[in-house]
Amino acid sequence: MELTEAGSELLRRVSGVVRQLETTMQDIQSTHAEISGNVALAVMPTIAMVIAARLVSRVARELPQVTLRIREGYSVDIIEWM
Repeated sequence: MELTEAGSELLRRVSGVVRQLETTMQDIQSTHAEISGNVALAVMPTIAMVIAARLVSRVARELPQVTLRIREGYSVDIIEWM
C-alpha cells in the first residue's frame, strides 16, 4: 500500500503537529505530578483522521485521570467555539 500524493502531503503537514503533541505530553509527564482534568481539543476533520485514535489511546494509557474530548470542525467553527 502506498500513500497518494495528497496523502503524502497531509502526512507531511500533520507530522509536526503529532510531534508537538508527543513532546508536550512528555514535558507534562516529566513534572511527576498526577495530571487530571478535562482537555478539549478542536481539530480539522482531516487532521482528526490522522491523529485522533492514536492520541485518545495514548492519553487513556498514560494519563488515566484525564478526560480528552476531541471536536472536529473547520477553522471558522473552531474560532467560533473559542
